Amino acid sequence: MITTNRIDEKGNIAPLSILIATHNAFKVREFRAMAAGYPVVFRSLTDADLAIDIEEKGSSFDENALCKARSVYSITRDMVLSDDSGLVIDALEGAPGIYSSRFAGLLATDHDRMDKILHELRYESHRDAAFLCSIAVIFSSGEERLYRGKLAGKIAEKPSGTEGFGYDPIFIPEGQSRTLAEFSEEEKNAVSHRGRALNAFFIDIGLTPQEGARHGKT
Repeated sequence: MITTNRIDEKGNIAPLSILIATHNAFKVREFRAMAAGYPVVFRSLTDADLAIDIEEKGSSFDENALCKARSVYSITRDMVLSDDSGLVIDALEGAPGIYSSRFAGLLATDHDRMDKILHELRYESHRDAAFLCSIAVIFSSGEERLYRGKLAGKIAEKPSGTEGFGYDPIFIPEGQSRTLAEFSEEEKNAVSHRGRALNAFFIDIGLTPQEGARHGKT
């Protein structure tokens, strides 16, 4: 197990600074909310003033996550975290998968992408799906590690809810009757594919919430 805890002269755990390989403000907000209570400070590429446009050329979530992390690490040599995640739908043979963010075209909106999926499933009764996430971390030493998370569920008949982003309004987690967009931020972070992958990372490096803090609170 790698431990990255740093103790200052007063015996306190110094926050771990991690650069997230993204400019996506929604994604950064989610990571920060999921890490609330942990001695971690997440910085985005925008925060670091890095105008990096990373092309995803991999054939899997793992490959894309590693590609993005390596691109940033090669420039900064700082500890970098990158994720690639998406929606896989059984009836669409795993689509949209790694193409989730551009499923309806490069200029499409979240609404456009949801409309496309609902249209393709309009005659389909088997609507099982899952959100998958791969997190790649490159430590300052250059060591690379992968962490994965999954949230099973199904595709709703129509969008519902105003929280979250992406495909949340049409995804109903397993055992639930609400879409992710009807979950509070704390509820979503407790079950999400990204939250599960991040938690696996925290466990691996021995990172625990600070005393008196509650994970998931903002």
